[in-house]
Amino acid sequence: MNKLNDCPITSTLSLIPYLKCLSEAGFDATKILKHHKLDSKIVQQYNYIPSYIAYEVLKSISKKINSKNIGIDAYKIVKLPTFIANIKSLMQSTDNVVEFFTLLSKNQHLIGSHFKIWLEVENNILFVCHQGSLSNSMPFTNQAEYFRTLSIIEIVRFYTGNDWKPLELHFNSMNSPPIDMIINTEARRVFVNQQYAKIPIIENFKQEAISPQIGIFNFSIESNIIDRLKLVTNTFINHEDLSLSLISDLFGCSNRTLQRVLKKDGVNFRDFIKQQKLEHAISLLHDNTPISDIAHRLGYKDPANFTRSFKSYYGVAPSLFREKQPTNFKSPE
Repeated sequence: MNKLNDCPITSTLSLIPYLKCLSEAGFDATKILKHHKLDSKIVQQYNYIPSYIAYEVLKSISKKINSKNIGIDAYKIVKLPTFIANIKSLMQSTDNVVEFFTLLSKNQHLIGSHFKIWLEVENNILFVCHQGSLSNSMPFTNQAEYFRTLSIIEIVRFYTGNDWKPLELHFNSMNSPPIDMIINTEARRVFVNQQYAKIPIIENFKQEAISPQIGIFNFSIESNIIDRLKLVTNTFINHEDLSLSLISDLFGCSNRTLQRVLKKDGVNFRDFIKQQKLEHAISLLHDNTPISDIAHRLGYKDPANFTRSFKSYYGVAPSLFREKQPTNFKSPE
Protein backbone atom coordinates (compact mmCIF):
# COMPACT_ATOMS: atom_id res chain seq x y z
CA MET A 1 0.00 0.00 0.00
CA ASN A 2 1.11 3.59 -0.58
CA LYS A 3 2.08 5.74 2.36
CA LEU A 4 0.03 8.83 1.52
CA ASN A 5 0.72 10.72 4.70
CA ASP A 6 -0.53 14.01 3.23
CA CYS A 7 -3.81 12.40 2.05
CA PRO A 8 -4.11 14.31 -1.26
CA ILE A 9 -7.62 14.83 -2.61
CA THR A 10 -9.19 16.03 -5.86
CA SER A 11 -12.57 17.16 -7.08
CA THR A 12 -14.75 14.49 -8.67
CA LEU A 13 -14.90 16.87 -11.65
CA SER A 14 -11.40 15.68 -12.56
CA LEU A 15 -12.90 12.31 -13.57
CA ILE A 16 -15.32 13.75 -16.15
CA PRO A 17 -12.92 13.91 -19.14
CA TYR A 18 -11.95 10.27 -18.68
CA LEU A 19 -15.55 9.17 -18.21
CA LYS A 20 -16.42 10.94 -21.46
CA CYS A 21 -13.70 8.90 -23.18
CA LEU A 22 -15.35 5.77 -21.82
CA SER A 23 -18.79 6.89 -22.99
CA GLU A 24 -17.60 7.78 -26.49
CA ALA A 25 -16.05 4.33 -26.75
CA GLY A 26 -19.51 2.89 -26.15
CA PHE A 27 -19.10 1.75 -22.54
CA ASP A 28 -21.18 2.46 -19.46
CA ALA A 29 -19.35 3.84 -16.43
CA THR A 30 -21.57 2.25 -13.78
CA LYS A 31 -19.48 -0.86 -13.12
CA ILE A 32 -16.16 0.96 -13.02
CA LEU A 33 -17.49 3.63 -10.67
CA LYS A 34 -19.14 1.07 -8.41
CA HIS A 35 -15.89 -0.91 -8.21
CA HIS A 36 -14.25 2.23 -6.79
CA LYS A 37 -17.12 2.98 -4.35
CA LEU A 38 -18.46 5.78 -6.59
CA ASP A 39 -21.54 6.49 -8.68
CA SER A 40 -22.53 9.08 -11.28
CA LYS A 41 -24.32 11.24 -8.69
CA ILE A 42 -21.18 11.57 -6.57
CA VAL A 43 -19.10 12.41 -9.65
CA GLN A 44 -21.44 15.00 -11.17
CA GLN A 45 -21.81 16.87 -7.89
CA TYR A 46 -18.90 18.88 -6.54
CA ASN A 47 -17.43 16.28 -4.17
CA TYR A 48 -13.90 15.42 -3.11
CA ILE A 49 -12.24 12.02 -3.42
CA PRO A 50 -8.71 10.80 -2.69
CA SER A 51 -6.22 11.31 -5.53
CA TYR A 52 -5.42 7.61 -5.29
CA ILE A 53 -8.99 6.68 -6.26
CA ALA A 54 -8.95 9.16 -9.15
CA TYR A 55 -5.87 7.45 -10.57
CA GLU A 56 -7.38 4.02 -10.05
CA VAL A 57 -10.47 5.07 -12.03
CA LEU A 58 -8.21 6.49 -14.75
CA LYS A 59 -6.34 3.17 -14.96
CA SER A 60 -9.57 1.18 -15.17
CA ILE A 61 -10.93 3.36 -17.98
CA SER A 62 -7.66 3.26 -19.90
CA LYS A 63 -7.62 -0.52 -19.74
CA LYS A 64 -11.29 -0.80 -20.72
CA ILE A 65 -10.96 1.30 -23.87
CA ASN A 66 -7.40 0.16 -24.61
CA SER A 67 -6.02 3.71 -24.62
CA LYS A 68 -2.25 4.12 -24.49
CA ASN A 69 -2.51 7.84 -23.74
CA ILE A 70 -5.76 8.39 -21.87
CA GLY A 71 -4.64 11.84 -20.69
CA ILE A 72 -4.28 13.09 -24.27
CA ASP A 73 -7.46 11.36 -25.43
CA ALA A 74 -9.39 12.99 -22.57
CA TYR A 75 -8.02 16.43 -23.42
CA LYS A 76 -9.09 16.11 -27.06
CA ILE A 77 -12.67 15.49 -25.93
CA VAL A 78 -12.94 18.13 -23.20
CA LYS A 79 -10.34 20.84 -24.04
CA LEU A 80 -10.99 23.03 -20.99
CA PRO A 81 -9.75 21.55 -17.70
CA THR A 82 -12.55 20.26 -15.52
CA PHE A 83 -10.22 19.96 -12.55
CA ILE A 84 -10.96 23.65 -11.93
CA ALA A 85 -14.52 24.42 -10.89
CA ASN A 86 -16.27 27.12 -12.90
CA ILE A 87 -13.29 27.37 -15.24
CA LYS A 88 -15.06 29.43 -17.92
CA SER A 89 -16.25 32.13 -15.53
CA LEU A 90 -12.81 32.23 -13.93
CA MET A 91 -11.18 32.84 -17.33
CA GLN A 92 -13.74 35.41 -18.40
CA SER A 93 -13.31 37.38 -15.19
CA THR A 94 -9.57 37.92 -15.73
CA ASP A 95 -7.77 40.07 -18.33
CA ASN A 96 -4.57 38.09 -18.78
CA VAL A 97 -2.93 34.79 -17.97
CA VAL A 98 -0.96 36.20 -15.03
CA GLU A 99 -4.13 37.52 -13.45
CA PHE A 100 -5.82 34.17 -14.05
CA PHE A 101 -3.21 32.21 -12.12
CA THR A 102 -3.20 34.83 -9.37
CA LEU A 103 -6.92 34.35 -8.91
CA LEU A 104 -6.56 30.58 -9.10
CA SER A 105 -3.94 30.61 -6.37
CA LYS A 106 -6.33 32.50 -4.12
CA ASN A 107 -9.00 29.85 -4.65
CA GLN A 108 -7.13 26.65 -3.89
CA HIS A 109 -10.38 24.83 -3.14
CA LEU A 110 -11.10 24.90 -6.88
CA ILE A 111 -8.27 22.40 -7.35
CA GLY A 112 -8.03 20.45 -4.11
CA SER A 113 -4.65 19.04 -3.10
CA HIS A 114 -4.47 16.72 -6.12
CA PHE A 115 -1.71 18.87 -7.58
CA LYS A 116 -0.19 22.29 -7.09
CA ILE A 117 0.27 24.98 -9.69
CA TRP A 118 2.32 28.17 -9.49
CA LEU A 119 4.34 30.71 -11.51
CA GLU A 120 8.10 30.89 -11.54
CA VAL A 121 10.60 33.19 -13.23
CA GLU A 122 13.90 31.81 -14.51
CA ASN A 123 16.32 33.67 -16.80
CA ASN A 124 13.63 36.27 -17.51
CA ILE A 125 11.17 33.59 -18.65
CA LEU A 126 7.84 33.18 -16.89
CA PHE A 127 6.86 29.52 -16.36
CA VAL A 128 3.61 27.94 -15.29
CA CYS A 129 4.71 25.08 -13.04
CA HIS A 130 2.61 22.15 -11.90
CA GLN A 131 3.18 18.98 -9.93
CA GLY A 132 0.93 16.05 -9.03
CA SER A 133 0.55 14.87 -5.46
CA LEU A 134 1.50 11.24 -6.15
CA SER A 135 4.92 9.84 -7.03
CA ASN A 136 5.78 9.88 -10.74
CA SER A 137 6.78 6.22 -10.37
CA MET A 138 3.10 5.29 -10.00
CA PRO A 139 1.45 4.05 -13.23
CA PHE A 140 -0.63 6.59 -15.15
CA THR A 141 0.49 9.66 -13.22
CA ASN A 142 2.17 10.72 -16.48
CA GLN A 143 -1.26 10.68 -18.16
CA ALA A 144 -2.65 13.16 -15.63
CA GLU A 145 0.46 15.28 -16.22
CA TYR A 146 -0.15 15.25 -20.00
CA PHE A 147 -3.77 16.28 -19.44
CA ARG A 148 -2.75 19.14 -17.11
CA THR A 149 -0.08 20.33 -19.54
CA LEU A 150 -2.41 20.45 -22.52
CA SER A 151 -5.13 22.08 -20.40
CA ILE A 152 -2.75 24.81 -19.21
CA ILE A 153 -1.70 25.44 -22.82
CA GLU A 154 -5.39 25.76 -23.71
CA ILE A 155 -5.86 28.33 -20.92
CA VAL A 156 -2.90 30.38 -22.15
CA ARG A 157 -4.29 30.28 -25.71
CA PHE A 158 -7.53 31.79 -24.42
CA TYR A 159 -5.54 34.97 -23.73
CA THR A 160 -2.89 34.83 -26.49
CA GLY A 161 -4.68 33.20 -29.44
CA ASN A 162 -5.05 29.67 -30.77
CA ASP A 163 -1.72 29.71 -32.64
CA TRP A 164 0.38 30.08 -29.48
CA LYS A 165 2.83 27.32 -28.58
CA PRO A 166 5.37 27.17 -25.75
CA LEU A 167 9.00 26.99 -26.80
CA GLU A 168 9.46 23.69 -24.95
CA LEU A 169 7.90 21.51 -22.27
CA HIS A 170 9.30 20.10 -19.04
CA PHE A 171 7.84 16.95 -17.49
CA ASN A 172 8.18 15.33 -14.10
CA SER A 173 7.38 11.99 -15.76
CA MET A 174 10.30 9.65 -16.40
CA ASN A 175 8.85 8.53 -19.75
CA SER A 176 9.30 10.26 -23.08
CA PRO A 177 5.96 11.84 -24.07
CA PRO A 178 4.15 10.91 -27.30
CA ILE A 179 4.36 13.01 -30.44
CA ASP A 180 1.09 14.77 -29.54
CA MET A 181 2.96 16.58 -26.77
CA ILE A 182 6.11 17.34 -28.75
CA ILE A 183 4.25 19.00 -31.66
CA ASN A 184 2.73 21.42 -29.17
CA THR A 185 6.11 23.15 -28.79
CA GLU A 186 7.84 25.67 -31.09
CA ALA A 187 11.25 24.01 -30.78
CA ARG A 188 9.91 20.42 -30.81
CA ARG A 189 11.77 20.02 -27.53
CA VAL A 190 10.79 18.31 -24.28
CA PHE A 191 12.61 17.46 -21.07
CA VAL A 192 11.64 14.51 -18.85
CA ASN A 193 12.37 13.38 -15.29
CA GLN A 194 12.43 16.98 -14.09
CA GLN A 195 11.77 18.03 -10.50
CA TYR A 196 8.33 19.21 -11.62
CA ALA A 197 6.52 20.01 -14.86
CA LYS A 198 6.69 23.53 -16.25
CA ILE A 199 5.63 25.45 -19.33
CA PRO A 200 7.34 28.68 -20.51
CA ILE A 201 4.60 31.21 -21.29
CA ILE A 202 6.27 34.66 -21.46
CA GLU A 203 9.83 35.43 -22.60
CA ASN A 204 11.71 38.60 -21.60
CA PHE A 205 9.49 38.78 -18.57
CA LYS A 206 10.16 41.63 -16.15
CA GLN A 207 9.51 40.14 -12.75
CA GLU A 208 9.74 43.44 -10.90
CA ALA A 209 6.68 44.72 -12.75
CA ILE A 210 4.34 42.33 -10.93
CA SER A 211 6.52 40.85 -8.21
CA PRO A 212 3.79 41.09 -5.56
CA GLN A 213 1.57 38.75 -7.56
CA ILE A 214 4.36 36.26 -8.23
CA GLY A 215 4.74 35.69 -4.52
CA ILE A 216 1.08 34.76 -4.33
CA PHE A 217 1.21 31.90 -6.78
CA ASN A 218 4.27 30.19 -5.45
CA PHE A 219 2.17 28.28 -2.97
CA SER A 220 2.23 24.74 -1.71
CA ILE A 221 -0.58 22.56 -0.46
CA GLU A 222 -0.62 23.22 3.28
CA SER A 223 -4.27 22.62 4.14
CA ASN A 224 -5.10 20.57 7.21
CA ILE A 225 -5.05 16.79 6.67
CA ILE A 226 -8.03 16.35 8.98
CA ASP A 227 -10.00 18.79 6.83
CA ARG A 228 -9.20 16.67 3.75
CA LEU A 229 -10.32 13.54 5.55
CA LYS A 230 -13.56 15.30 6.47
CA LEU A 231 -14.21 16.25 2.83
CA VAL A 232 -13.69 12.67 1.67
CA THR A 233 -15.73 11.22 4.54
CA ASN A 234 -18.60 13.53 3.64
CA THR A 235 -18.50 12.21 0.06
CA PHE A 236 -18.92 8.63 1.31
CA ILE A 237 -20.99 9.42 4.40
CA ASN A 238 -23.90 7.25 3.25
CA HIS A 239 -21.76 4.23 2.42
CA GLU A 240 -23.00 1.10 4.16
CA ASP A 241 -19.52 0.36 5.53
CA LEU A 242 -17.95 3.66 6.56
CA SER A 243 -15.06 1.93 8.31
CA LEU A 244 -11.36 2.45 8.89
CA SER A 245 -10.64 -0.13 6.18
CA LEU A 246 -12.86 1.67 3.65
CA ILE A 247 -11.28 5.09 4.19
CA SER A 248 -7.78 3.56 4.15
CA ASP A 249 -8.53 1.77 0.87
CA LEU A 250 -9.83 5.00 -0.64
CA PHE A 251 -6.55 6.74 0.14
CA GLY A 252 -4.47 3.74 -0.94
CA CYS A 253 -2.80 3.46 2.45
CA SER A 254 -2.81 0.98 5.31
CA ASN A 255 -5.10 1.17 8.34
CA ARG A 256 -2.05 1.88 10.47
CA THR A 257 -1.04 4.86 8.30
CA LEU A 258 -4.48 6.44 8.57
CA GLN A 259 -4.60 5.85 12.32
CA ARG A 260 -1.18 7.47 12.64
CA VAL A 261 -2.34 10.53 10.69
CA LEU A 262 -5.36 10.90 12.96
CA LYS A 263 -3.36 10.25 16.12
CA LYS A 264 -0.94 13.04 15.22
CA ASP A 265 -3.90 15.42 15.51
CA GLY A 266 -5.17 13.71 18.67
CA VAL A 267 -8.14 12.16 16.85
CA ASN A 268 -9.61 8.70 17.38
CA PHE A 269 -11.10 7.20 14.18
CA ARG A 270 -14.31 5.99 15.81
CA ASP A 271 -14.90 9.41 17.37
CA PHE A 272 -14.00 11.08 14.07
CA ILE A 273 -16.60 9.07 12.11
CA LYS A 274 -19.24 9.56 14.80
CA GLN A 275 -18.68 13.32 14.69
CA GLN A 276 -18.90 13.39 10.87
CA LYS A 277 -22.14 11.42 10.89
CA LEU A 278 -23.76 13.62 13.51
CA GLU A 279 -22.71 16.79 11.69
CA HIS A 280 -24.13 15.37 8.46
CA ALA A 281 -27.35 14.68 10.34
CA ILE A 282 -27.83 18.44 10.68
CA SER A 283 -28.23 18.92 6.92
CA LEU A 284 -30.65 15.99 6.77
CA LEU A 285 -32.72 17.47 9.58
CA HIS A 286 -32.91 20.77 7.72
CA ASP A 287 -34.09 18.84 4.63
CA ASN A 288 -36.98 17.46 6.69
CA THR A 289 -35.75 13.88 6.28
CA PRO A 290 -37.61 11.61 8.74
CA ILE A 291 -35.49 10.90 11.81
CA SER A 292 -35.82 7.15 11.36
CA ASP A 293 -34.46 7.52 7.78
CA ILE A 294 -31.56 9.67 9.03
CA ALA A 295 -30.65 7.01 11.58
CA HIS A 296 -30.76 4.32 8.90
CA ARG A 297 -28.64 6.34 6.44
CA LEU A 298 -26.00 6.93 9.07
CA GLY A 299 -25.74 3.28 10.01
CA TYR A 300 -27.78 3.23 13.21
CA LYS A 301 -29.86 0.05 13.39
CA ASP A 302 -32.01 1.50 16.14
CA PRO A 303 -33.22 5.13 15.76
CA ALA A 304 -33.16 5.40 19.55
CA ASN A 305 -29.38 4.97 19.52
CA PHE A 306 -29.09 7.78 16.96
CA THR A 307 -31.27 10.01 19.14
CA ARG A 308 -29.09 9.30 22.21
CA SER A 309 -25.87 10.01 20.29
CA PHE A 310 -27.28 13.19 18.79
CA LYS A 311 -28.48 14.46 22.16
CA SER A 312 -25.16 13.62 23.80
CA TYR A 313 -23.27 15.57 21.12
CA TYR A 314 -25.61 18.56 20.62
CA GLY A 315 -27.39 18.63 23.99
CA VAL A 316 -30.82 18.35 22.42
CA ALA A 317 -32.87 15.58 20.79
CA PRO A 318 -33.00 15.66 16.96
CA SER A 319 -36.77 16.26 16.93
CA LEU A 320 -36.41 19.30 19.20
CA PHE A 321 -33.37 20.49 17.24
CA ARG A 322 -35.45 20.51 14.06
CA GLU A 323 -38.07 22.67 15.74
CA LYS A 324 -35.74 25.11 17.49
CA GLN A 325 -32.44 25.51 15.61
CA PRO A 326 -31.70 27.93 12.72
CA THR A 327 -30.24 26.69 9.44
CA ASN A 328 -26.86 28.33 10.19
CA PHE A 329 -26.33 26.29 13.36
CA LYS A 330 -22.67 25.44 13.98
CA SER A 331 -21.43 22.21 15.51
CA PRO A 332 -19.79 22.32 18.96
CA GLU A 333 -16.01 22.79 18.91
